[in-house]
Amino acid sequence: ACVARKLIIEIDGGCHDLTAEQDQIRELVLRSQGWDILRFNAEEVTEDVEAEVRAIAQHLDLDYQFIRRKNTGAGTHSDRARS
Repeated sequence: ACVARKLIIEIDGGCHDLTAEQDQIRELVLRSQGWDILRFNAEEVTEDVEAEVRAIAQHLDLDYQFIRRKNTGAGTHSDRARS
């Protein structure tokens, strides 16, 4: 959540199929309090996170530029190969 912009980003996995009614009620309450909610499917995020980042930037009327991270640090493939 971004309090300054009153924006909530939700990433829904399979468990949300079981809680759809509660999710709708919670969303109505949050929207009534002035929050905006962007909802993404977990599978879509896994497959192409940049598309979701672009959507968030567009929603916030921000310019977006992809800057590739250096392939260093924890969690990179090169780190795992050395372990």
